[in-house]
Amino acid sequence: MVDHVSTVEVARDMDVLRAALGEDRMDYFGASYGTALGATYAELFPERVGYFVLDGAVDVSAGTLEKNLVQAGGFETALRAYVRSCVDGGDCRLGDSVDEGVATIADLVEQVSRTPLPGSGDRQLTAGLAFYGIVMPLYNRSYWQLLDLALAKALAGDGSGLLESADLYASRDAGGYRDNSLEAIVAINCLDDPSFVPADEVPTHFDEFEKASPTFGKVFAWGLMGCAGFEGGPSEKVEIDGSGAAPILVTGTTRDPATPMVWAEALAEQLESGVLVRRDGDGHTAYNSGNQCVDEAIEAYLLDGTVPEDGLSC
Repeated sequence: MVDHVSTVEVARDMDVLRAALGEDRMDYFGASYGTALGATYAELFPERVGYFVLDGAVDVSAGTLEKNLVQAGGFETALRAYVRSCVDGGDCRLGDSVDEGVATIADLVEQVSRTPLPGSGDRQLTAGLAFYGIVMPLYNRSYWQLLDLALAKALAGDGSGLLESADLYASRDAGGYRDNSLEAIVAINCLDDPSFVPADEVPTHFDEFEKASPTFGKVFAWGLMGCAGFEGGPSEKVEIDGSGAAPILVTGTTRDPATPMVWAEALAEQLESGVLVRRDGDGHTAYNSGNQCVDEAIEAYLLDGTVPEDGLSC
């Protein structure tokens, strides 16, 4: 089955569902990776595009190196926004400035890489788990308080808070993994783009990645070899412009860690009928994030077909 979970094949499955429902067109709301899926559907079946919203857009034209570099910068931007909020709130345990706070976090991860912290039960907080424990709360500003508590524990020698956060990212609880999302994302991504950088060449990219993200740069650089050893079969490739599709609403958030704004701008430009809506804010995706301007624009489009002004900034 692993040979048949590419984005192109799933987009074709979506059209089977549309036909089974007896719908002439498909209305679709896709977030994050779902934007790549929606854009692919629009390319394959432009005449069947109804009301399409692609929220937290992915740049479907970017290669592995470019995507990893841009995402590294996105997480660095989000981390600094989090630390800025801590510093501005006063009595920030991370430091008296953004630079000090970010350095405290970077030093913590470096220390954990040398000596893991005790976590929960017999599990330890390793550097990899610390990374996911830190970045998971950056996806939603309402989780920042959880990160405050987890970092406070870690700085005191207790890794359980960051370990719990990392487990949330991985869909893991006391009983084990709740789904196969970690395996699925590898299969999907590597079918869509099997390119990778061999392990012995990854260090040659450290400088550019650390420039993009002094805190997380090397993590994202090592991500370049993510598809090494993947044995899935070749996938159908399509160039995406969605020619002939009805208007497609594409959104991005200025400090989105996982899908930076530049990706939304790129996808809206690539889609011939793309209409861009920008959200100034934190966290991953734009809709239902507390921005009334964004929500009203999306809902007016989905409910009434009212297409917002291209480039609307909220």
